[in-house]
Amino acid sequence: MAHCGRHLRLDPLLVTILLSCALHASAATASVAVVNAATYVSQIAPGSIASAFGTSLPFDSATSVNVCSTPSNCLPAAISAASASQINFLVPSFATANPLLVQVLHSGTVAASGSVRSTNMSPGIFTANNSGSGIFNGQAYDQNLYDPIFTLGPNGSIVPKPVSAVSGGSPNILILYGTGFRATGAFKNVQVTVGGIAVTPNYAGGTVAAGLDQMNITIPAGLAGVNAQLVNVTIAFTGAPASTTGVFAANTVQFCLAGSNPASSCPLPGPAPAATCNQPIPGVAAPYAPHGLFLLEFPGQSVTPSVLKTIMNESTVCGGNIFVIWSEIDSGNGQYNWTTLDSDIAAWTAIGKSVNLIVWGISDSSPNSATPSYVLNDPTLQTVSCADEGTSTVYTYPVPYSAGYQNNYKPFISAVLNRYGSNPSVGYIRFGLSRGGEVFPTCLTQMMTLGGYSTIAQFDTEWESYLTEMTAYQKTIQSSILNSAGFVVQLMAALNQYGTPVQYNVTSFEAQNAATLGFGFGSQGLQLSDIGNYNAGQPCSSDWCSNFVLFAGQVPLELQTIAASDPTNAAAGTGSMTVLLPFALSLRTQIFEVYLQDFQVAYDPSSVNYAMYSQAYQQAFQSTAAIVGGR
Repeated sequence: MAHCGRHLRLDPLLVTILLSCALHASAATASVAVVNAATYVSQIAPGSIASAFGTSLPFDSATSVNVCSTPSNCLPAAISAASASQINFLVPSFATANPLLVQVLHSGTVAASGSVRSTNMSPGIFTANNSGSGIFNGQAYDQNLYDPIFTLGPNGSIVPKPVSAVSGGSPNILILYGTGFRATGAFKNVQVTVGGIAVTPNYAGGTVAAGLDQMNITIPAGLAGVNAQLVNVTIAFTGAPASTTGVFAANTVQFCLAGSNPASSCPLPGPAPAATCNQPIPGVAAPYAPHGLFLLEFPGQSVTPSVLKTIMNESTVCGGNIFVIWSEIDSGNGQYNWTTLDSDIAAWTAIGKSVNLIVWGISDSSPNSATPSYVLNDPTLQTVSCADEGTSTVYTYPVPYSAGYQNNYKPFISAVLNRYGSNPSVGYIRFGLSRGGEVFPTCLTQMMTLGGYSTIAQFDTEWESYLTEMTAYQKTIQSSILNSAGFVVQLMAALNQYGTPVQYNVTSFEAQNAATLGFGFGSQGLQLSDIGNYNAGQPCSSDWCSNFVLFAGQVPLELQTIAASDPTNAAAGTGSMTVLLPFALSLRTQIFEVYLQDFQVAYDPSSVNYAMYSQAYQQAFQSTAAIVGGR
């Protein structure tokens, strides 16, 4: 059979191993965590192999699994392996509802259940140690033979076997097995690198075994002369319509390249690597979207270059949040100066990290200098004036939903997205729709008077209409970029509260609107009181807690503290990162925006809090990065 054809040989014993997968881990009784069987991320695909982890699960002949779009609309799923802690099953081809309900039954009675997101692709590669990382579980083809790429050593350890790049003058083939990517034919491109060298796979798709997928990759000739080493294989599928960014990435896996040294020189794989900034990872709401700890780079903040460089290079920091000030870029008539912003982005990409962009159309603090002068002089612009909370000085602000603001802001939104929307170094973009990166109305009373609204409910309708229009516009531009480039950055939205009483219905609208569009969302108000309120059944600030619970597993979730944290954890303060981060993680937060002062507590000896709190803060950041990703 030609090695570049649809399939190479599918070893029956290997199929049995792969379909059974590892049987380990646990979760709470009567509940199951449902994941991709190869990567353990909480997202599955129709026709793929999934794992349900739990405790005291039934696993005899009376055990069955249902996959349901609603509790009353279920179909049986074939079980491929089962134990008291894990059941592997084939996801039925119909399973595209979100979220899906998975039921484990015994003699027809539900014994445990759990929910999981479903998309038409959730790619994963099986690994030899059943961890989702390390040496892949597959074969090598050397023109004549199918060779194993590992053996089992003492105590079941994985011992890599050397794979030659070339045999008899012809390149050899890697055969990787996985699940969740048999829909490849519907996608524009499969991007693969072997040892950092881009290659085009000979085949990527399904096999004759239900749920088991296969990828055949030619080892690049550029690796033929290197010494024996463990080589990374990375895989990404672009142009994926079920992804809001157009990309689903598989887990990075390895094999041992023989080089010119004997087999004994193959290095042993080390411990399983920690979660990385760019890999799909278990445990977060949207594992294929941006995740990690990001440094907030507020405009005008003062920090010595050496301290900034130290923090930027910390392994727990995935990148930076850069604030894009409208007036600093847009001089009117379609004239944009991107020089400074490009330079700020390049500082992060030069060290292999990414950025998120937060666009300010109106300054976060008074007075407003973020709105360009040509917009402020637009005769169709409506403005309101009021004193900031706690001050007596009156400032003037644009009315965001007035024609003079929207008609000028939309072209800038389009310009930002078209310049950075397909940049792989940009994780997400959030456009502020009022002050800063937020979505609350400034000078609420004055806006209501100007608009002739006698009740706050009437104004809520106006504000929600404005948010709907502006987010729909962003979605239109995002979709255009995705269709042309096959990849586009994640869009995010903010949750904000306003009014007396607080208009939590508007916050709920903001979350639902974002999720419907495929936007992530979050809050910039994380604080110590949120923990007490949540535990007491009361709303967190902007009611982010309940909305995170509602939409976890559907969209990426982001948090920023309301101010720099308080290492002392005083009752009336923002709270310490040592308690805020674990709480946020428990509600599936995956993007953390961290103040410079907080990273300084951990990593800058000149910080006044370093001596007493650095160890605790370092541990908090390291523990969080182990879950949401680090370097």
